[in-house]
Formats: sequence, C-alpha cells, structure tokens
Amino acid sequence: MHISIKLFLIIVSFLVSLNLTAYEENTEEKEPVPALKGDVQFGYLMSSGNTDSTTLNGKFNILYNLDEWLHKFSLEAYSTSDSDITTGERYKAAYQLDRKLDESRYLFGSASYEEDRFSGYENISTIAAGYGHEFYNVDKTTLDAEIGIGYRNSRLVPESVVIGESAEINEALIRLAVDYHWHLGENRSVTSKLKIDAGEESVISYFDVSFITMIAGDLSFKASFEARHNSDVPVDTENLDTITSINLLYAF
Repeated sequence: MHISIKLFLIIVSFLVSLNLTAYEENTEEKEPVPALKGDVQFGYLMSSGNTDSTTLNGKFNILYNLDEWLHKFSLEAYSTSDSDITTGERYKAAYQLDRKLDESRYLFGSASYEEDRFSGYENISTIAAGYGHEFYNVDKTTLDAEIGIGYRNSRLVPESVVIGESAEINEALIRLAVDYHWHLGENRSVTSKLKIDAGEESVISYFDVSFITMIAGDLSFKASFEARHNSDVPVDTENLDTITSINLLYAF
C-alpha cells in the first residue's frame, strides 16, 4: 500500500490515545466479555450454450468484541468471465477498530485496500478516523452513522496515465457513513449501508442493500445489490459499477 508513513503513525497514535481520552459513563470495573462472530458468503453462477459465462463471488466477515473495543475485518472477491475472457475482477480487504465511549457512542479508526482490474486503477488505499453514533437499537433493528477524516492513495494503471501526469493521486477526504439493519422476524432481515468518501480530487460512494433469510440452522440465503460511484475516473471507464448477487451465507 502506498500510504504516507507519517500519516499512518498519526492514525496509530490516535488509536492508542483513545484509552486515555475516552469518556466513561460508568466508572465501575467490568470484566471483558469476548464475543467472536462472523460469516462466510459464497455465490457461483455458470451458463453455457450460445454464451459461456461464469460469475464467482465470496465474502468473509469477522467481528471480535472485547467490551470497550470492537474489531471488524472483512475480505471480498468478485470475478466474472464471458467465453473465457475475464470481464470483471475485484478484491477488497478492510479493517476497523472501534473504541466504545458508552452504549451508543464510539470513536473509530479504519483502513482498506482495494483492487479492481477494470476500474482504471491498480489499487486504492484508504485510512480514516472519526466519531460514530448508534441512533437506534430496538429488537435487533439498528441505525448507526459515522463521520470522520482520512487520506486516500489511488494508483492508476499505466494505460490510464496521461503523459506528464503522476500515476498516483494522494488526497485528504471526509467520510460520511450510515449502516441500517432492519430485523423483520426470527429468520429474516434487511441490511443497507451507505459510505461516502469525499476527497479533494474525487468523491467515491458505496451503497449496498441485502435481504437475508434463514434456510436451516446457521445457513441462510442472501440477495444483494451493490453500487459504487466514482466522480472522477480515467478515460473510457464508467463512473458507476453495480453488482447483483445471490449467495449462500454461513454464520458462526
């Protein structure tokens, strides 16, 4: 990742300082209650005949709760081909650390790395830190929002670089994010996420909405729609990318 070492050290120092500056509503000592959970998602679609195509996508999410600290880690992979020619390929890894201030407020630090073969960029690296608030939490239905600042490094593929211009774009950004989970009943839920990283050079927005219903035990069916919009892309590259997927989800 092409991330400024100086800025990285600032983010690390910020996370460490949370222990000293966090607001404690209850001064009583509490024993940490470890809680590990996550899910694995997998989708595959193949067609043959007049057109031979294959679509493969997978996701892995893990959440580790240590009382005042919450660790969130995710991996994503997506690939599609048509007649043995790859037409889409994307990989993404993300990590976020939350420091809880009380039952509804927290501070966060995050880092992500993404490669998208057909976006015009070799990779995009982002780090951010800020404040989060849980506005609603009733009967497993939740609404969270975050605001923060960060830094993004975008590296263009050689074919997209204009002569005389740099292959890298480095910019500060402002982050706004909303995460909504609607619990419909014992076995069904809807989740929706919106994240906007507004930088000096471009604004990248992510949106996804998913419907999840249990099949049996820890196995569920998940239908999702994902969209990503980049306000400033290389020539011959679309601003908007969308993915519609149907996956099996195993929760643990």
